[in-house]
Amino acid sequence: MNNPLVSNEWDARSPLSCQIGFKISVTGTVRFEGQAATHPAPNAYTVGLELNGTNGTSQSIGTSGESGAFSAFIQLPSGWDHVTVSPWILQIGPSGVPIFGAEDASAGELLVEVKTDPNPPKLGPLMIYTPNGGQLADGNILSPIEQFRSGLRFRMMNCWTLLYLSLLV
Repeated sequence: MNNPLVSNEWDARSPLSCQIGFKISVTGTVRFEGQAATHPAPNAYTVGLELNGTNGTSQSIGTSGESGAFSAFIQLPSGWDHVTVSPWILQIGPSGVPIFGAEDASAGELLVEVKTDPNPPKLGPLMIYTPNGGQLADGNILSPIEQFRSGLRFRMMNCWTLLYLSLLV
């Protein structure tokens, strides 16, 4: 599974698990509140991620792009079993230029819960369920007209989610 979704508020299994030490990739869009298609210039904002857990806090600064696009990465530390990741607009306006009255309208409101798993499952051999029980698929001849059930075990390779930020001016 490449880039599996870490959080889905409509999925009963959410929050999903990620392997310790892997990077979470967060992408999204910064826009002006109340203006669906109006975005700041790439040099006019900086987005960061904050990771909070039982053992403390970690931060990461992202990159800004065209049409309000941003991306940021943060690594899941070992020894933490549960964390929340939240995006923040760290800088509003070009660097060194004072901007009065602008604020991050979504600051602290977007939290993604992540469970970390120090012992994730690993991909095992493909098994076929037969009338005689589970058999290794390797070396068995299967009928092209009979249906069979297979069992797969897999682990997450990466983690990502999509967030949107609003800029109130």
